[in-house]
Amino acid sequence: MSLHIHGRLFADVELGTPLGQSGLGCFRLLLPIRWTFHSYQESSAWSLSGIGGRVEVSFPNAPRRYLGLLSSSDGRVSVRKINGSSLEHTQHFLELDRARIEAIEACRDGKDLVLNVSLWAKAVAESTVERAATEIAHHIEQGSWVRILGEMEYRRSVLLEVPVPNAQASPALFKAVAALERAQLAHQRGEYRDSVAACRDVLEELATALQESDIADSRPPSLPDNRNSWTKEHRWENLRDALRILTHAAKHADQYTSGIAWNRADATTAIAIVAAELRRCIEVQP
Repeated sequence: MSLHIHGRLFADVELGTPLGQSGLGCFRLLLPIRWTFHSYQESSAWSLSGIGGRVEVSFPNAPRRYLGLLSSSDGRVSVRKINGSSLEHTQHFLELDRARIEAIEACRDGKDLVLNVSLWAKAVAESTVERAATEIAHHIEQGSWVRILGEMEYRRSVLLEVPVPNAQASPALFKAVAALERAQLAHQRGEYRDSVAACRDVLEELATALQESDIADSRPPSLPDNRNSWTKEHRWENLRDALRILTHAAKHADQYTSGIAWNRADATTAIAIVAAELRRCIEVQP
């Protein structure tokens, strides 16, 4: 986009590649901005100061939503333009919390998004002060946004943390954690059937580690007929069996399951329950 003063081109403004950064209890969206200044008044030395901005986000078939105000990540809020053309860079960031990222993810639903950055500044030359403003619309593909979320370490924080077992001592549990990571990545890409199907892979590895039946179309033979007599472990096994029945429908399409549509809420819930049970099993393993 371009920045004009009194109808004359002062600078071209471009948003660089957004990056993610993790913080303590927060997440940062890093937004580098490049300024290409052009000759405006050859007799004057102009500078741009007080650079600020606000960020909104938009999605296909959805209105723009406010995200927050820009802050400067390098303490620099002014650039100087001496007569003639020059190139300058400023670094900015947007502070995000988990609630805002969750809201973005719910609206994005595995698709692309657009950042709408409104910038303002004061152009100063000797005793002259002019206010200038412009707006940049920056399209972010879903793959790039998933990368940014990874740089923020959002995936590790949004869902229950699961310790990674030793691959040599517990190969099946190690594979289960890897399958859970696949489920989370598919979730962020909006591939909800694949996400739930990966949860089925988690349960398969978990069954191997616990030496229990992995058959989803019959009741585990280890469970007594009288449910009232079940031990605590019997009841946990029954939960895993129910999860296998649920996720089996995403993993194996047949005449009964091919018409099932899986959405974000389905995948989120499946991941949360399977992750919690996987963590419990890892922690109680000798």
